[in-house]
Amino acid sequence: MKNRYGIEYNFEKISSNVYEISGDLKHWRYGGKEGEQYVDYSDLGFVDPQGGPFIEPGYIIDERKVERIMRLENGNLLFIVEDDSNEYINEPSEYDEWRSYDPDC
Repeated sequence: MKNRYGIEYNFEKISSNVYEISGDLKHWRYGGKEGEQYVDYSDLGFVDPQGGPFIEPGYIIDERKVERIMRLENGNLLFIVEDDSNEYINEPSEYDEWRSYDPDC
């Protein structure tokens, strides 16, 4: 997909209900969920790339709603979407080490 500035982003399916996004992620804003004191990078409230689109839980990827957004230490973003196969990743153990990751430290 291309945003309003012509920057291209692609969602890549990496498991039944997990997508990763590729593209220039340098100028993205990230935010926590409303009411939280600190940003939990394993459960973001939104991501907002320069030029859009604004992505938050409820955004549609491949006709499925985003339920969770994670930012990994390497800067990659994962989008957990609703899944009817009962393989839902509630707490992806392979990414637990990033739970308290703070890129500003």
